[in-house]
Amino acid sequence: MKGSKELKKLVVISERYPTAGDPVFTFVDNLLVQLKGLGVDIRVISPQSASRRLIRGGVQRPGKWERQTEKGSFTVHQPFYVSTGTLLPGLNHRLYVRAVKREMRAIIKGGFLPDAGYAHFWRSGIAGAAALPEGLKVFVACGESEVKPELEQGARAMLPKLGGVISVSSKNREDCIRMYGVSPERIAVLPNGVSPIFCPPDPGERLRTREDLGILEHELAVIFVGWFNERKGVKRLEAALKGLDGVKALYVGSGPMPPQGDNIAFSGQVEHDQLPKLLGAADVFVLPTLAEGCCNAIVEAMACGLPVISSLGAFNDDLLHEDDSIRVDPMDVQAIRSAVLRLKEDGELRVEMGARALAFARDLDVGRRAARIKAFIQERM
Repeated sequence: MKGSKELKKLVVISERYPTAGDPVFTFVDNLLVQLKGLGVDIRVISPQSASRRLIRGGVQRPGKWERQTEKGSFTVHQPFYVSTGTLLPGLNHRLYVRAVKREMRAIIKGGFLPDAGYAHFWRSGIAGAAALPEGLKVFVACGESEVKPELEQGARAMLPKLGGVISVSSKNREDCIRMYGVSPERIAVLPNGVSPIFCPPDPGERLRTREDLGILEHELAVIFVGWFNERKGVKRLEAALKGLDGVKALYVGSGPMPPQGDNIAFSGQVEHDQLPKLLGAADVFVLPTLAEGCCNAIVEAMACGLPVISSLGAFNDDLLHEDDSIRVDPMDVQAIRSAVLRLKEDGELRVEMGARALAFARDLDVGRRAARIKAFIQERM
């Protein structure tokens, strides 16, 4: 009977997985640590591209390793496969699916028979549906910045094996219904959760960090977290802050468009567990992004008590409100600049918005989200 089983074993398919020194898809790891704490035995399949590593460099990961956490350990399987990237996307997807199927067979042969599959994102969901034995359902975490039309055929073909969709935003939910034909009752909207390490700063640590960064007490510290690329808008923020007196910028990330300017207090990557320190030193979080699923960086900034300046796009509707943020056209540099100046000049408004952002973020605790996801899967597997 539906809902009568308990979720005890889960296989997770994800294109990428974070390690020390390579903080990609940290939100996946945060969720799985919580699910492990809820008594779920986990295996992760995250194929790594041999061709990408040869071309772009980087550290080769083991084919299989143990993720040790305070809630227990689980195994991450990272088999190699040859990828073709965007050059031959159809072939690239087939090679990815083949790698997932091969590793799934090995995991099951080794004695781990999952109750269900859980995939980040739709591409991995299609692979999971192809790899799971008959009778088992796959659940898709839809958090893409864009629900891709080119996956429509594969997504619709896997619907008989789809247990449900955990969508990070109402916009993504509507896209799944419209583009992939998913029934509305099979979709739960659960914005991304936030780790407990993201919280308002200790005043003493905040002061020390600002001193280390060369940020004076009266200066407004603006922080950006994300890839240094066109979509995230790092150059638009750079232009908006140009020439502003009493404003310092912290740019956390990496990418092909590194920011420049005389007002930069920090620019570069940090380990994920060091990010709260930089957020705690800031006064305002700014991300003029063009597209998101549900932006983890925004959620983490709100959990640290920061007011947010971000986009008018529908992808932000579930996160940002009039009392905790200023939303602007992300392509309008002057609008971004005006929003920064408004919060610089009105300290009372800045504090009020930050307090409301913090209050909203408290309901986005990752442990609470993991419990909701476990219940959702159990009801439908």
